[in-house]
This record gives sequence, structure tokens and C-alpha cells, in this order.
Amino acid sequence: MDLELNILVIDDDLGDRKTLKRSLIKNGFNREIFEAESIEDAVQFEGKLVDCAVVDHYLPGLRGLESVEFLRDSFPDACIILISGKGDEELARNAYKEGADDYIPKRLINDQIIKQLMVNAIERRRLKIQLDRDLNELKKFNMLLEKDFSFQMISMKQMTSALSDALLSEDHDKVGELIESMEAEGTHVQGLIQSMIQYHALRDVINPVMKEVRVEAILDKVKLHYRDVFKDSESSLDYSILPFVEGNTSLLTKLFQNLVSNSIVYCKTKPKIHVTAEELDENKVRIIFSDNGVGISEEHHERIFEPFERMPFKNQYNGAGLGLATCRKIAEIHHGEISCDSEIGRGSQFKITLNKAKSTKR
Repeated sequence: MDLELNILVIDDDLGDRKTLKRSLIKNGFNREIFEAESIEDAVQFEGKLVDCAVVDHYLPGLRGLESVEFLRDSFPDACIILISGKGDEELARNAYKEGADDYIPKRLINDQIIKQLMVNAIERRRLKIQLDRDLNELKKFNMLLEKDFSFQMISMKQMTSALSDALLSEDHDKVGELIESMEAEGTHVQGLIQSMIQYHALRDVINPVMKEVRVEAILDKVKLHYRDVFKDSESSLDYSILPFVEGNTSLLTKLFQNLVSNSIVYCKTKPKIHVTAEELDENKVRIIFSDNGVGISEEHHERIFEPFERMPFKNQYNGAGLGLATCRKIAEIHHGEISCDSEIGRGSQFKITLNKAKSTKR
């Protein structure tokens, strides 16, 4: 497991905090270790990325397991390990019930077990988060089946009946019109199924082959792939010198294809796409993908990356709502992230953070 984790240690005993911090550093957990002597003191770290919180059960001003409740609300994705000066099986059971990922008496903590304790608790937390995501996606998928596919099947059945009547009455114009509509419906359903297959295939991508990739080369491929679409929609995709990143060519190509496709679909004029880049630090770069589309209201900037979400244009545009969810999944596979900055009527910016290619790091 990657030990480059941000850890928050909360204990009102300075000696215990320092002892635990030394032990964590000794075991390789040395990226960022935050210290707090109380829950009130820990509030200052809200908004920071915390992978794991190690919290003393007996903190001043708190009753029982209130600290676990606070941490779960403040750092929902963080692993929480409860430590206590007393070993108590009932306390351990209650800690798990309240949302802690592990519990250990202080007397059992030593350099030999701290690493395994952290690794096991963090892995359980990650599995729990993944399970929750899977269940949420399954629920949304069932809703998609119920609404979209049911509607499509009813529509196809109605058109089949109308086609039968048109054939009997030898209404050739109507027959042609119905066949075109049925082909369009079939294409739409096929697209939904293909989107779901591609999205769920990413679940099995754990350690893809990574190499030095030139972002310009990726966009060259995307431009070639959409050459006919660009011509028909009078679209343009412009970029100049872009950095080398550590990535998987196939996955990054899919990411940018999805962004280009969205920019063309969600545009009421001639789509214009511009790609730039900026250096964040010695390890990270940000690719900025800008378009002149219809824009997205601020309240949907995060929601649009959720699978099966088609807000805010679900009544105007077709799709399974998996394009941007796929982009996020690919960014996460690359240990990066993607975000949106947009306003209605003023286009959108999608910002993709990726690792620099090793040869370009200072």
C-alpha cells in the first residue's frame, strides 16, 4: 500500500501525540502528520485531505464516542482509528457501530504493529467507500433501467404496431418514417449499453501500463477521430505546446474524447474548444479544457461527475450520464482529479490534474 498519506492525530496528551507521531514516521508514514489536542483544535484541518484520523477516546468536553461522529462528518472518506488508555471489548464494539474503522488500547501500540494497524484500517475504509459507491451506482442503474429502457421498449412496441398498420395500408412514406425512428431508438439504446459497458470495464483497471505521454499527441488522435464531426458541426479544437504526463494512452484518449464529444453536443453555436496547461508543482500539471458550450450552473459542478447523472439537461439531450463519470474514473486511475468551472451561457472549463512524466520532473 502507498504510505504517502495525510494523518491527523488527536490526543490531549502531548507525550502520547509525539510518541505516536514518531512511530508513524519510523514506519514510513511521513507525508503530512497533523496534530490536534482536542476536537475543537481539529476543526482547523477541515477542508484538508485527511486519509486517516487517529483519535483518543477520552477527550475533554466530550461524552463517549462523540469524537467519532464529528470526524465522520468532517472527514467522510478518512479512516478513523480510536485509541484508548483502557482496553474494553464493549467500547470496541460501540466504536465500530459509531463509524470507527478500528480500535486499539494504547498499551498495545508499538512500532511493530502500528503499520499493520494503519494499513488494515485504511484498506477496510477504502473497501467500505467502494461498496457504498457500488450500491449507489446499482440503485441509479436500476432507475435508468426502469425509466429509460422501459420508455424505449414501450416506444419501440408502439412504433412496431404503427409500422404493421402502415404496411397493411401500403403507406410507404409512413413506413420509411417509422423505420428511421426505430433505427434512431435502437442507436440510442445501443449507445446507452455501450456507455455502461465502457464505464464498468474501468472497475477492473487497477494498475494500467503507464508511460511518458505527450498530451498534444493524445489530442491529435482525438482530432483525427472526430474529423467528420468537426467538419459537419464546424467545430474547432485548438492547442499549442502541452506537457508530457505519466499516463495510459488509451485511457487518456477516452477521457479527452468524452470531453470533446460533450463540448460538441452541449453547444448551440459553432463549438470552439481550446486546451492549455499550467504547472502546479514539481510533480503535477493541470490540463485546462475550455469550450463555448451552454454552460453548467454552479450547483451541478460536482454532481455531473456522478454516474448516471444527466443534470441539468436531461430533458434536452440523450445519454446515460456516464461520460463525465468515466472521465473522473480515468483521472482517479491516474492518481489525479478532474473538476468543472462553468456558468450558464458562458461555456465550461474542465481542469484535469495529472502527474508529470518522470523525465520532466525537477
